Amino acid sequence: ILQEPISEGISRSWEIYKIHVQSKTEFQDLLIADTAHGTTLFCNNERQSSELSQLAYHEGQVMPALLSMPNLPKTALVIGSSEGVAVQILQKAGVENITHVDIDEECMVACGKYLPYGYTVDEIKKYMSAGSTDSLKVIIGDGKEYIESMLDKNINFDLIVMDIPDEGPK
Repeated sequence: ILQEPISEGISRSWEIYKIHVQSKTEFQDLLIADTAHGTTLFCNNERQSSELSQLAYHEGQVMPALLSMPNLPKTALVIGSSEGVAVQILQKAGVENITHVDIDEECMVACGKYLPYGYTVDEIKKYMSAGSTDSLKVIIGDGKEYIESMLDKNINFDLIVMDIPDEGPK
């Protein structure tokens, strides 16, 4: 049983049926396991996405912004979203150029290998390649530092989506 902290004195219990990967990356504790919600991603014991609810969650992040804009954005920046689902929603909506920045390559690769949704490992490798001319680029790095470097270069995005884990207690 995994105890997911909700707030002070409150937690959610997850029965774990099968563990696909459990590791400590440079940035977080990573667990991908089968639960009652299907294959589920946990970072630092907090559910990030699950097979059952991932689409509704990620659509909830992306669609309100898309629907509120007068025109479909041509460029988007996604920070976090190791699974790649937010990116895939933007691609399906027709956003032409997407930059995806995630700090944890190990987590991304594990998601690509074990989650039945989001990127595949081959897609991650393809989109990370330096010579890629695709409309999607994956960059491993710190999102804040990336934004600062783009501001220094006066590069803007039409839409920015943040899909990062909670910082947790300090």
